[in-house]
Amino acid sequence: MTLPKLNTRTILILAISILAGLALTPQADFGIFWNAGLAARLGQNPYSIPGFFSPLHVLIYFIPLSFLPEPIVYHLNATLTIFILLISLGKRWALALLSPSLWAVAWFGNVDWLPVLALIVPATWIAPLALAKPQIGWLEALLSRRVLPLLFMAGIFIVSFALGMNWSTVQGSSWNISLWPWGIPIGLFLARVAILKRQPDLALAATPFLSPYLSPLSYIAWLPMATRSIWLMAIVLSIQWAITLVWLCRP
Repeated sequence: MTLPKLNTRTILILAISILAGLALTPQADFGIFWNAGLAARLGQNPYSIPGFFSPLHVLIYFIPLSFLPEPIVYHLNATLTIFILLISLGKRWALALLSPSLWAVAWFGNVDWLPVLALIVPATWIAPLALAKPQIGWLEALLSRRVLPLLFMAGIFIVSFALGMNWSTVQGSSWNISLWPWGIPIGLFLARVAILKRQPDLALAATPFLSPYLSPLSYIAWLPMATRSIWLMAIVLSIQWAITLVWLCRP
């Protein structure tokens, strides 16, 4: 991974990220992660926090944040989320500002941005970042073909489940707006192309079609693939908005 060059584009993205990060108002998701980080720091089981369903390694990020007041670190996290996503999306970053999923990830303070970050980091770090949100990052992690990080993550998941990580209730959650099972053929096609051509952005784009549980935030997974052309970006943004509106209008 190379650090972003300090040019006009980077400065503009940073300014937008700071202004937007400060303008957003704290939501429940970030509070769950912050409290899970606090619980872990105090030697308590993070899975005692209602709504915390993530693997343990995401707390490496949230434990240090728990030393600061939640409202302050919420805005820091929102700023970082927007900045990382826009930098990761390259030359079509401005169009990505129209994505409801991008703003939802930043607003709610969830970790769906980490699999996108995994696209631009060294191979060793791909699996831990991608599997912070396993429903969209699992194929990206497998495509990294790094055995030791994958084995490490297998151990993390075993310990997480042993401590109480429970996914049995999420599929029926009101947050679930998965394309399963109707999207499976598209997902399998994208997965096949991703594997044959070793295209991690396609691997990330395939998984929303293959996951039984997906919130509107997780459709951020389509944005890296969408940067391939302006027309593809327009299609992805339209579908993201359609999914978001359907979710908002559901009884």
